[in-house]
Amino acid sequence: MAQLTYLQLTNRVLQRITQPEVSTVIGITGQGKLITEFINQAQNELWTETTNWYTLFKQRNFKTVLYTAATIAFNSASPATITDSANGFGSFQSGMTILVNGSTSATNDGTYIVTTAAAGTLTLQTADSLTTQVAGSSVTIYALTYAVASDFGRSYHLVDYTNNRILTEDVLRAFSEDDPLMTATNNPTHFCIQGNFYRLYFIPSGVFTMIDRYWSVPTTLTLDADTSSLPLFCENFIIEWTYMKILEYMNKYDTADRVRSSLYGNPTKPSIKGVLEKCFMANKKVIDTMIRFGPRYGASQVSAPRFPSHYDSRYS
Repeated sequence: MAQLTYLQLTNRVLQRITQPEVSTVIGITGQGKLITEFINQAQNELWTETTNWYTLFKQRNFKTVLYTAATIAFNSASPATITDSANGFGSFQSGMTILVNGSTSATNDGTYIVTTAAAGTLTLQTADSLTTQVAGSSVTIYALTYAVASDFGRSYHLVDYTNNRILTEDVLRAFSEDDPLMTATNNPTHFCIQGNFYRLYFIPSGVFTMIDRYWSVPTTLTLDADTSSLPLFCENFIIEWTYMKILEYMNKYDTADRVRSSLYGNPTKPSIKGVLEKCFMANKKVIDTMIRFGPRYGASQVSAPRFPSHYDSRYS
């Protein structure tokens, strides 16, 4: 059974309120426009529920970044810049927090935030300042943070593929308490979400391949042929939830309440499952097969990483 398109979803709801169907959602007006907006809101309503919809599972790879060269210079202009005559900054990205180590007399050693990254120049945020230094010393620049995917919603897990380890999710405060100066380098064992970035602990001491597995946010529908990134069995919820919202807009609250009961269930009749609960049950059957993990087919369990022995046990 094929998924309904954005246009088909819109027309299903228009049928429910006895309005004529439309040939496109582009430039739609009136109640039709409200319906298209409610359809995307319905997707968000499902996303905010405490379940992870199996079709939103994503995976991507990225590499940790460090660069060592004797061709790196520092410029005290505002904004301050770090330049490399060898154009070796290609792996750094805008928004990254970086650690500089090895500058002459450690004058420019420290952490900075990159606002613009190019192969030959890293431009820093205006709050960061540098002392002008010419190239010559062997300088190492590490990336401390890595941007999450553009459609990132929730973390599932982060794997250090190079070192065969699943990183443990923790909180930024724990990293700060263990390494206030943010200078400890090693194989990473933990990670946290810092705004729109991953922060790794330890700071990666090499170029490692990371496998990022996460739950994405639903794709916003905009074009006639767009289909929801949520499972097929969520379509009925999307249609009925949109129908409920348009009824409320039309001040037909009694009918809207009946639709709400069909969506979320009636507390006085717990044996009758609502549309949402049926979606949960269908999704759980798939999720349960996705998250099973064990020493099958010769695979071994991955040992859980731990912080150093001196680390406060509250955060281990």
